[in-house]
Amino acid sequence: MQGNAERGIRLNRARMLVAEGELQLALEDLRSLLSGIDRKQYRSSWRNLVLNLMSRRARADRDRRSGTSDDRAYDRSQNEIAIGILELIDELEQSDAVIGTYIVEQPIAISAAAMGNAEVLTTDRSRLKSVAWLRRGLDCAKSVCRVVTPNRRGTGFVVNANTLVTNHHVLETASEAADTVVEFNFEADDEAGLCEVERFYLDAATFKTSETLDCTAVKIRDFGGKWGQLTIEAGKSVKVQDHVVIVQHPQAGIKQICMTDNGVVNLFENFVQYTTDTMAGSSGSPVFNDEWRVVAIHHKGGDLAKNVAGDVIFVNQGVLMSAIVADPDLAGFICAG
Repeated sequence: MQGNAERGIRLNRARMLVAEGELQLALEDLRSLLSGIDRKQYRSSWRNLVLNLMSRRARADRDRRSGTSDDRAYDRSQNEIAIGILELIDELEQSDAVIGTYIVEQPIAISAAAMGNAEVLTTDRSRLKSVAWLRRGLDCAKSVCRVVTPNRRGTGFVVNANTLVTNHHVLETASEAADTVVEFNFEADDEAGLCEVERFYLDAATFKTSETLDCTAVKIRDFGGKWGQLTIEAGKSVKVQDHVVIVQHPQAGIKQICMTDNGVVNLFENFVQYTTDTMAGSSGSPVFNDEWRVVAIHHKGGDLAKNVAGDVIFVNQGVLMSAIVADPDLAGFICAG
């Protein structure tokens, strides 16, 4: 019989596998985990859900190989399966059958090969940052939260003391907001465990949204300001080749940050495109400039675009905050810092 601590470790491993895109391995881990739970604690619906998700994944692979499904449909199917797995993990974590201690596995450090004596910048723009810059980023990361709606998962962040900002496609209606929870500190601690999470509800009466700009804002109830707030950069100051950092909950898992290969490659209308990594669940994340001011809200990925050199590249995309603060549906509710 499995111990609760072991089950907790295995659940977190499954969540990490989803974040890495290893959906089949995550499903196999969950099926194995469920087979080890006492019969009296076992719920056949969990097992049936795992089998259903495995069947959907196999069917999506088969359709892709046969050419009956294109890449966009395949990616959409994989995202839906990933969300289904994460929702099951959430349910299992809350069940008496699988309560335990959550441990995050650490990657293995690999030392770099010996180099010559010459030391230079490897690009035409320095990517060196001060340690103070990093401390400021960690402080800003506190204001980024996981958004758990009745229908989906995403990322959000706090501005103007107690206003949650996320995507419209994450939080679409006031009725959804009434049943939504936002989770702060959902991240790994210094000892590879899970930090103590603090949850808040939303004030649905304050709900504002713009489908055009894919942005929703709503007040957080009884927030108190413990987790801080972010500063918005309303001017169109972001430029091609700027660095942008995204703090996010990829695949609705623990909070992560992308700080490498993160250049802006295109600007058009109300949007900015960048090479910064994101995943399903990252929707609604703040896009920071080098001063840790929010220049955009991340909302989608996978668009093909041309950069300034005329190349076709695979990019992610955010909505510029300059457009959001000027929107009549959101004006006065989301204010520049």
